[in-house]
Amino acid sequence: MPTWSLIVVLAFACVIIVYSVRRVKQAVQNDTLLVTTAQARVRRVGGRNVNMLTGLMGGSNSFFQNVNRECYVTFELLTDGKQVEFTIPIVDCPEIEEGDTGTLTFQGTRFVDFE
Repeated sequence: MPTWSLIVVLAFACVIIVYSVRRVKQAVQNDTLLVTTAQARVRRVGGRNVNMLTGLMGGSNSFFQNVNRECYVTFELLTDGKQVEFTIPIVDCPEIEEGDTGTLTFQGTRFVDFE
């Protein structure tokens, strides 16, 4: 294997390791925080299509095109006006609409529930 190929593989492995360590660190930090409940209003709902392989697999005919995996929701806390954004399960996304008001439950940066 040429030297440059080895460098690319090692760089890719390092990126994955750093990303994984950050995710674990954030999860541990969230676990130490109290679960918080607050009245909130939905400010923005958005999703991100995960279709990185579309260009590699044949453009618009790709099996991977428009595969939704993530949904982002920005809430405004009614107590202090602070805005917080969470990544929520894609199955919960259709139930939440901009302008909805309700009770937001979260733990650090982890979304728990919105009713």
